[in-house]
Amino acid sequence: MLGNVEFRLKAEIIWKLLLFLAFFLSLLRALLLSLGNELNSGLQFFYNLHFK
Repeated sequence: MLGNVEFRLKAEIIWKLLLFLAFFLSLLRALLLSLGNELNSGLQFFYNLHFK
């Protein structure tokens, strides 16, 4: 009985960690995508300013 409860607690902790990790990774991906877009438009602006 006690082992079962322990297993359930461990499973719950792992599940919450996985959910947090998935959330964190999607957040990081969104952040990197927006940063990439900013950087890309900045580079485009710089290029247009100097080479056109």
